[in-house]
Amino acid sequence: MVIRFQVDPDFYDHPKTTGMSDAAFSLWVRAGSFSAAKLQDGFISEDVLVHTLRSSVEVAEELVVRGLWRRRRGGFQFHQYADRNLTKERVESDRATDRDRKRKTRGSVKPQEETLFVRPESERNPDGNQAESEGIPERSVSVSLSVSESVSESGRPVDRCTRHTNDPSPPPCRGCASAREAQEKWDHETSTRRQNAIRVCRLCDADGRRWDPAGKHRGTVGPCNHRPLVAVS
Repeated sequence: MVIRFQVDPDFYDHPKTTGMSDAAFSLWVRAGSFSAAKLQDGFISEDVLVHTLRSSVEVAEELVVRGLWRRRRGGFQFHQYADRNLTKERVESDRATDRDRKRKTRGSVKPQEETLFVRPESERNPDGNQAESEGIPERSVSVSLSVSESVSESGRPVDRCTRHTNDPSPPPCRGCASAREAQEKWDHETSTRRQNAIRVCRLCDADGRRWDPAGKHRGTVGPCNHRPLVAVS
């Protein structure tokens, strides 16, 4: 599901924005993008306002005066956010529905077994000599091969079973379905951990990039590990 912050096409000359400062205009757009990405339902805390969006309460108050925001305990709330944008409840519900649909689809795929065919003795030994194959029935023998999950060097599960690792277009396979489910679970848990770390970290921006130790005015210096720098004596 693609989540976007909606901006009306007439926002640039709407009566509420006529004469609005560039700082307030920029804050409104960036705050909306943040709220949509973090599923905040239009709420912007004062901490996010100052440290993440790099703005000020004074600029936010201009949006309040113009009716674009309203004051709320601990921060500010977009006016009629849920009327124009997807809410957290809607996003999570749609994601759950999509996961259930995929699970049911994969559950309907019949497991595939690799079959080894053994020719009858009459075809392999026309002379009737069965010295090396005594007891082999004159029929095909079906052998089920076990499938184990593989993991990439990064620790992320691969989306193929061991039999189809190098197959660009594998057939319907229970092993591959299980591998995809394991990969999706790993991706979801990894993304959740990363978002939670970014949400509580004061050392990086909303994208997880660490602020320059010399000051935020100098931008970011790279990915943040969410741990304070330790001075070496």
